[in-house]
Amino acid sequence: MAQHLGALGKKALELLPGITLTTCLVVIIKGLGTVNNYEAECEAILESLIWAQENTWNKIWIESDSSDAIHAFSSDHVPWKIRTKWNTTKHSFISIRFSQIWREGNFSADEASKKGNSLPSGVKEVYSGRPNFITRVEDPQVEGTPERPRLCVFRSNKHIYVQVIDDSKMHTLAAASTMQKAITEEVDYSSGPTIEVAKKIGEAIAKSCLEKGITKVAFDRGGYPYHGRVEAIADAARENGLQF
Repeated sequence: MAQHLGALGKKALELLPGITLTTCLVVIIKGLGTVNNYEAECEAILESLIWAQENTWNKIWIESDSSDAIHAFSSDHVPWKIRTKWNTTKHSFISIRFSQIWREGNFSADEASKKGNSLPSGVKEVYSGRPNFITRVEDPQVEGTPERPRLCVFRSNKHIYVQVIDDSKMHTLAAASTMQKAITEEVDYSSGPTIEVAKKIGEAIAKSCLEKGITKVAFDRGGYPYHGRVEAIADAARENGLQF
């Protein structure tokens, strides 16, 4: 089981309960100190349940991108550290539905997590509605349309690929990658797909889209964390004219 737990490190939990995919009722962040990813995900689920209990909700649907955490609660085998709270809380609900999503619901969780990392262990902050540091809330089921095609990202250890896709017609409208000499010749590619290379990819896909009359896209990070090369692609694409 250890290989599924993730590396130890300073973690924070972030919760963004909502009544729709794009409505944020509350943001809860909490410093957790040094824990692994699995423990952090379980803490986040438990805090969601406690918040729902305090607000007299008796039916709740919990989603997480951690299959291990979802399995722990679904099978009633949560970590011992939170077992007492879980046993006390779960009886407050008529029904609890747990499901796994293949990635985080939105980039907002990343922003909340960054803020939570600065909190001492055990300290919790609760924001009603959407606070200023949550600049946007995305639909986790990103789908490209003719009006706003999907900009999807794929990265490996050696290459970065981006495509702009109209999912309604299953057409690729534009693409850029480190397989294109025009991109790799402009930057130092000796160290592989670095942040600088990612910026060049973002610039290239933006220019290609604008040449085709595409100005708005839905950004699909493909399940990768929104930082590093993925964030660099997004920032460069925006700086060069794409709106998302």
